[in-house]
Amino acid sequence: MRIMIVEDEDLLREGLVKMIGRMGLNGSVVAVAGNGEEALEQLSHIGVDLIITDIRMPKKDGLQLLEEVMQSNPAIRSIVLSGYDDFEYAKRALQLNCKDYILKPIMYHDLRELLGKIEVEFTAMQKKMLEEVKLKGILNQNQYLIRHEFLRTFIQLDKVQQVETILTEAENIGIHLKASGYSLFAIQIEEKLETKSKYGKSDWTLMKYALHNIVEELTGYAPCYYDEQEVLVVLYGGAMDEEQIHALCSRIVSKSRELLKIAVSIGISDTHDLRQLSNGYQEATRVLKVRLISDSHVIHFYSHASRNTNHAIKPYMDQLAELFDLEQADTVIERLKQWYEGLKQAELTLEAIAAMEKEVIIVFHSLLRHFVKELGDQEYDLGGEFGIMASADSFYARMNPLIKVLKEISSDSKKGKIENRTSEQVMKYIREHYSENITLTSISEYIYMNSAYLSVMFKKKTGKSIIEYLTEVRMGEAKKQLLHTDLKTYQIAEMVGYNDAAYFSTLFKKYCGASPQEYRTINTPR
Repeated sequence: MRIMIVEDEDLLREGLVKMIGRMGLNGSVVAVAGNGEEALEQLSHIGVDLIITDIRMPKKDGLQLLEEVMQSNPAIRSIVLSGYDDFEYAKRALQLNCKDYILKPIMYHDLRELLGKIEVEFTAMQKKMLEEVKLKGILNQNQYLIRHEFLRTFIQLDKVQQVETILTEAENIGIHLKASGYSLFAIQIEEKLETKSKYGKSDWTLMKYALHNIVEELTGYAPCYYDEQEVLVVLYGGAMDEEQIHALCSRIVSKSRELLKIAVSIGISDTHDLRQLSNGYQEATRVLKVRLISDSHVIHFYSHASRNTNHAIKPYMDQLAELFDLEQADTVIERLKQWYEGLKQAELTLEAIAAMEKEVIIVFHSLLRHFVKELGDQEYDLGGEFGIMASADSFYARMNPLIKVLKEISSDSKKGKIENRTSEQVMKYIREHYSENITLTSISEYIYMNSAYLSVMFKKKTGKSIIEYLTEVRMGEAKKQLLHTDLKTYQIAEMVGYNDAAYFSTLFKKYCGASPQEYRTINTPR
């Protein structure tokens, strides 16, 4: 189960990610966003099963997000995070395919119980679908393997047998072929690594059988097989124009999502006879590289992609190289997004995209190491992030691990600025109100911050506690009064915020090494 968290409060968002990570679910948080607008942007690149969203957020709130998600992908479920004042909003969310709502503050047990129920439902749905595949018996297993091996062998070999021989051998194993007029479809499963891990080995095999079955039925039982990269290759011999073929492939995409909860991309070759099917296979699989510069799944014809003439990838690689010299994480994120948008408009050849893929992964790895070092996290898991960079469907998805690190750097930077500003506010407040009966609680209420967090943050930034700083200011003012006035000790004590003169004298001696009277005697000129 792939989860997205949408919450504008950084601490709550990070807390939810960690909380869910401890639950041991058969799934994980794959995306986070600070508002509905950012969530929708990510949903155009990343597939999720469940959205956990706050209601009140800037730019686009939770209800607006769920309305758009319900229209574009009603299969995605959702949980709303609700305050007591948002109860009416939460009831409205239940009408937008929302699974449930949870009241803030969020309790681990309540969220774990709800996610557990949803996980059971997901698992049951998957098992039901796979059991139906088993019962239906797409093909006798031995016959299935024989047909696949036959198709893979003669299509992908460089040297092809005589057409008559191929037709005869195919007929003997129940494959009805003709001599010419084939377009090849290469059907690639999106987010394959995540989907395989979700299903497990045996269920993944069944899921591939199920996709095979869907494609056979929609194409009028066209011969098809899986190649070594688990791409489903289809020999389509129907007499259709491009518009009709695109409509057929759109039905394959729709049915795959509806029945199997997976997305697929499809590359389509030119038309070939049996002796040229190896060329058609190369065309159909190569055109899938267009997916690297697309926001979502593609249905793309080789005839269209082959018209592109731009081979120049150096300008784009130079743009990535320039990122090493930038200091602001937000600027790097913006440049990365601009780089990707530029690629989409570049009309690169398939050869250029393939060449860029090899170079980009090296640069992305180097950039990730560079910025992780700047983050200062020695335990950062680069292995998992490198896996995403190597296998994700698009360049945008492949740079997500890099963007995640950059956002952490940016968040730390902003957090540091906020902490500095807050510390300055605390010190200014103390300097102006030291004569009053101020406490940690009264200061935290003035700053609008939790007292425990404020205390820890202040000491981290200044090296001393708030009470230590308050005492330092009071003692400094007391020394001035002792040296420059004739006020009594109890009067000075009250002036700097102490109602108990004896306590003031004890604290003064501890702080200054002498009693107030001794300090005045020692330091007053004779």
